[in-house]
Amino acid sequence: MDLKSSIHWALKKAELGKEIIVSVYVRFKGGNAFYGHMLEYGTSKVQARPFFWPTIKQLAPNATECIDAVIKKAVRRFNAE
Repeated sequence: MDLKSSIHWALKKAELGKEIIVSVYVRFKGGNAFYGHMLEYGTSKVQARPFFWPTIKQLAPNATECIDAVIKKAVRRFNAE
């Protein structure tokens, strides 16, 4: 079973000069890991055992650097064409 299949994201349409908004969430949408949202948020009978948000919070300090590197690489590639 794969918890990755319960992690989804959505990108709000970017507008020039405005922030880019990415939404990330855990939910059931088919796949084998129907229990991902139950682990992350809990149920009326089972206490939450988050796996996603603790990881995001741990990795967040490096996210800006990674995003900057990807953008710079894309700009260099675009300029080379």
